[in-house]
Amino acid sequence: MGLYYKKDLPGGGKVTIWQITEKPAELISSLREQSPGFKGIPPSDKTDRQAEWLASRLLISLIGLDPNIHYDEDGKPHDSEGKYNLSLSHSGEFVAVISHPVKKVGIDIELTGERILRVKEKFAGINEKAFLKKNLEAEMLYVIWGAKECAFKIYGKGDIDFKNQLFVSPFDFTVKGKTDVVLRKGDSDTNYNVEWEYFGNLMLVFASE
Repeated sequence: MGLYYKKDLPGGGKVTIWQITEKPAELISSLREQSPGFKGIPPSDKTDRQAEWLASRLLISLIGLDPNIHYDEDGKPHDSEGKYNLSLSHSGEFVAVISHPVKKVGIDIELTGERILRVKEKFAGINEKAFLKKNLEAEMLYVIWGAKECAFKIYGKGDIDFKNQLFVSPFDFTVKGKTDVVLRKGDSDTNYNVEWEYFGNLMLVFASE
């Protein structure tokens, strides 16, 4: 399938999704064709993990960045020259990347299903459950989860209680929309702007600070 989705963001940011239908060898070939200097080796011997890793690097290359990214001590990805903020996510055969030269960014993609209803008590607070619509509960929970996951990635230092320290503002669910999520930790609040897009069986959520 290859490039599944691409969106340009204000200020030079980009959001991309790759749907993996290729074998790792095909992805390596495409990646080296796109970026001849790439010498990375997938850190796994499992085919699906190799494909995820390679597809994320291919997306990074396609948006014009060096795919030889590195991770800091907190596990946050950075481009090789340190000029762009990056975030990666994967679910099933889908891999997503967001980049921005100025804003701190986070991304989450999830293949949707009823399982989110079984775990909502772990991350959805009282105020969030109050604005859920019964006929759209699962979809809205995926937005809430995605918003909190994005905030967690932007914060980047771990040790966050999704239910009691992250709070998503009320929203009406449509296939595309915006909301925000607030991180309350210590004596300060940090607000993150959130967008989502729903593809029927795939929820994309991304955020910026």
